[in-house]
Amino acid sequence: MRTRVSARFALLLAVGCGRISFDPTADGALDRDGSPDVSADGGISGLVAWFPLDDPSGSTFVDVVGGATGSCMPPNCPTLTTGHRGAGYLFDGIDDCIAVPNSGAFSPAQLTVAIWARQDQVGGPSGVSQVSKRVDVMATALNSWQAETLSSGVFVFTSNHGSAANDSLASTGTISLGVWHHLAIAYDGATKTVFVDGIQKMSRVVPAALAYDTHPVQIGCDDNQTIGEPWPGALDELFVFDRALSPAEIATLASW
Repeated sequence: MRTRVSARFALLLAVGCGRISFDPTADGALDRDGSPDVSADGGISGLVAWFPLDDPSGSTFVDVVGGATGSCMPPNCPTLTTGHRGAGYLFDGIDDCIAVPNSGAFSPAQLTVAIWARQDQVGGPSGVSQVSKRVDVMATALNSWQAETLSSGVFVFTSNHGSAANDSLASTGTISLGVWHHLAIAYDGATKTVFVDGIQKMSRVVPAALAYDTHPVQIGCDDNQTIGEPWPGALDELFVFDRALSPAEIATLASW
């Protein structure tokens, strides 16, 4: 049986030139239980970052598409665990966090951010964050974009568009504890949308551009001048695209 590493290389051959195409003959070995792989062969273009989150070191985390490397400072590092596909990382909900230096991959005019997440505990009053990118506007720490879950269990796409306050778009329904969910946020330059498990939950027009600066991306937490909203559970397979994927493409991605 092929290893996850060799399967990843096979999949990377299909990625090429920003186009990702999940071929079951190439990535079938990724299924740890030996069951047939679910093809997500949709030819989804625009992939600019992919963190599989199965790196064996435990303190460095590689973007296998764009080449960025995230890192953490022990003992504030997540631990390797069983992921949605193969391995993933378990965050303690206290101080575990991965920082990824800023790059153009994280600040396009349009974007989609998708991640597999398993939340094991209810978050604090400020919520808990799967992934976020800080921006400072009017000397205030805000969010270029953020995927987070509120204490009520609602999944939210928080973003800033140059004003003194963030804009938050909440999904319908709630996130179940102890269950893997595919979570995605998308912005096409005019409309922001949230998806849960491949289903579009809510959208709203926000015509102003996303605000960006050079702050790093945070995986498993948020940066509000100090690190907060730590994720209490596991994360796996973080994808960033430089365009807003369609509902059909999100559904395809969530099926993988």
